Amino acid sequence: MNNQHLINRLLLVAASAAGLQAVWDFYQSSVAIALLDLVILLWLSGLMVLNQLSRRSFVPYCILASLSIILLVTGSIIPKENGLHLLFLPLLCSVFICFSYKQHLGKILGGGFILSCYLLLEVTDFRLFGNLPLLEEPDNISFTVNFIASGVALFLIFSFITHANYKAEKHLQEMADEAQQRSEELSKVNEELDRFVYSTSHDLRAPLLSVLGLIQLMEKKPADETMQSYMKMMRKRISNLEAFINDITAYARNARLPLQAEPVVLQELIEEVFNNHRFLYEEQPIELMKAVHFQEVLLLDRQRLNTVLNNLVANAIKYHRLQYPEARVTVDASLEGDELHLLVADNGPGIPPNVQARMFEMFYRGNERSGGSGLGLYIVKESIEKLGGRIRAESVYGEGSSFHLWVPVKRAAQEPLQDLSLSGAI
Repeated sequence: MNNQHLINRLLLVAASAAGLQAVWDFYQSSVAIALLDLVILLWLSGLMVLNQLSRRSFVPYCILASLSIILLVTGSIIPKENGLHLLFLPLLCSVFICFSYKQHLGKILGGGFILSCYLLLEVTDFRLFGNLPLLEEPDNISFTVNFIASGVALFLIFSFITHANYKAEKHLQEMADEAQQRSEELSKVNEELDRFVYSTSHDLRAPLLSVLGLIQLMEKKPADETMQSYMKMMRKRISNLEAFINDITAYARNARLPLQAEPVVLQELIEEVFNNHRFLYEEQPIELMKAVHFQEVLLLDRQRLNTVLNNLVANAIKYHRLQYPEARVTVDASLEGDELHLLVADNGPGIPPNVQARMFEMFYRGNERSGGSGLGLYIVKESIEKLGGRIRAESVYGEGSSFHLWVPVKRAAQEPLQDLSLSGAI
């Protein structure tokens, strides 16, 4: 049952009460009151037709105002003891049926008008028009009819509210059950996807390493310049594919695995990252420098931080300015309160402004000739967010790029270590 049907039922209750009252008043020879009852009956019938046929916003106002004025006028010409004022209570409650929970103004105006009509009756002692001799003596039958009509109207209103609340709770429960089911299905799909990623990356990496070993054997054999260039191209393509597999694995690991804090000597970690890239670009020397301004051992997720530094250093090396005679990449680390501040900077070509706006997006490549997967910086950002940190990039096109990272850390209860700063060319 919707609001419109309930309002029609309430109007039907009121019309029935008016009809019964008209019959009783005719029986009591109160012709004037009986005629007034018939007028009210006709008016209520008209309101039912209006409510049934019209969907305009003014209809609830017309119904509430009409019923309030009917009760005000009728209550002023019959004795108070007839109990007509009892109908003000269900009429006031019907405000919450006529207007939705968002229509606050309608509820305020409708409720205010109903209360004003009732208070006007009380202030005038139910004699707004003076002592009209239409009906002088109280009538117990009229009181009974009005009391029953008021009770039935209240019953319908609260039954509607209770039913609406039940339907809302049932709907919420169904949505919660559906969400729980989808969550379980999604967890299952994620687990299957994780297993697929790890299995596929392992299955792909094994033949790649085999092919790479075969290329190394071929490179030891005498070959002309053309064959050497082909083998070099093959090695590069295999390295690119292996890097892409590593990116996919790193992304899946970062999304699935929880944080695992462990003691980390940052000097050693940076040196390990540098060694990973030491022999990638033998034809062009590039200086790798680091500066660690503290000696404490830190507690943080080593695997994720290693992934972040590897990606940033690899990008800095890959895109550095080859024609510049003093190409370099710098990693600077310092402690700022409870945060580790890392700076990875290079003096390469910089990043164009249009690329800076999108460089952290998944699969976005600012330079199609780079051969990368477009996942590197996306994984960096996701890993930093997983660590509870933040990242900011600064770049001047033609001069170089800097990546600032802040990661919350704790200091391990160990003795400080000797400075292991590393600087050199690869």
